[in-house]
Amino acid sequence: MVDHAETTLGPVDVLVANAAVLGLGSIADIDPVAWRRTIEIDLVAPMMWNQAAVAVMRPRRRGRIVNVTSVGSITRQPFGSAFCAAKAGLNQLTACLAGDVADDGIVVFALSPAAHTAMGRELYENDVMPDELGRRSHCIAPVPGRAVAASRSATSGGSLHASDDDGCLVLGDERVERRRDR
Repeated sequence: MVDHAETTLGPVDVLVANAAVLGLGSIADIDPVAWRRTIEIDLVAPMMWNQAAVAVMRPRRRGRIVNVTSVGSITRQPFGSAFCAAKAGLNQLTACLAGDVADDGIVVFALSPAAHTAMGRELYENDVMPDELGRRSHCIAPVPGRAVAASRSATSGGSLHASDDDGCLVLGDERVERRRDR
């Protein structure tokens, strides 16, 4: 696919790997095939895209890779073991890859939006997300509109956790209360 994109559109300078399925179910009861499918889509597929992107970026000594993870990578989500495990694994994959390609001019980081997508709304409406995430009370810095900001740590294999609905940003495990200016 990356080769096709380069042939058709020109050099691939940025990859945004944004794959996800929930695969909800209790660890005690979930079908192992469904659990494995979630891991394949949420972790293995982004790894394969990352690998393909690095292959074309490395010779040019430039590129950016953004792996979209989730707040589920750092918090427990009831019945979300496969999703949480895959997204936590994607955070680690991102950190490892960032170290591997740091000298090649390629920047890799993870973005963990707490966005109200259809999938996210399903989690909130079904009380799967912890209350503290639903309230969006913990942020490190305000982010205007839907913009995303990154710190040096986030651009060197770190994780960037953001929310698009209230302009809140959380970097790694750092959290501070957001002052409401509205």
